[in-house]
Amino acid sequence: MKTLALLLLGIPLLAQDVPWQARLQYIEACSCDLFCPCYFNDHASHQGTGEHKCNFNNVVRVASGKHGDVDLTGMKVWLSGDLGADWATKGQADWLVATFEPKATKEQKDGIMAIFTKVYPVKWNDVQMDSSEITWKISPDGKTPSWRTARVK
Repeated sequence: MKTLALLLLGIPLLAQDVPWQARLQYIEACSCDLFCPCYFNDHASHQGTGEHKCNFNNVVRVASGKHGDVDLTGMKVWLSGDLGADWATKGQADWLVATFEPKATKEQKDGIMAIFTKVYPVKWNDVQMDSSEITWKISPDGKTPSWRTARVK
């Protein structure tokens, strides 16, 4: 993973006809050379290999948020996946694993996944759910983010 970025999104919208609002913090790493070009282009950079992939690990922390009456504040979700070649041109992405902390309720998981369908408006060929403790750290100067799951040491 070559790229590491931290960004903050504040997005009030409707997810599956349920009112929601979320302020999300991201730590992001992807297979591209620089900050994820997928935010600005319809394709990944592929490092000149000709491969059509966008492997990513995004760790999301909900600074504040609700999906309907379900409080999402404080949740952490690890998103691992591959957008593949057709995410922007056909709205089709390869695979996604959403790892939730064990304390997340079914309602919280459903709420976050509904919101992610609005934030990432693609259809995934395969979606899996997993569970693991997630550690999120930002250095005191705010310049060095890091994360880890209990599965990755």
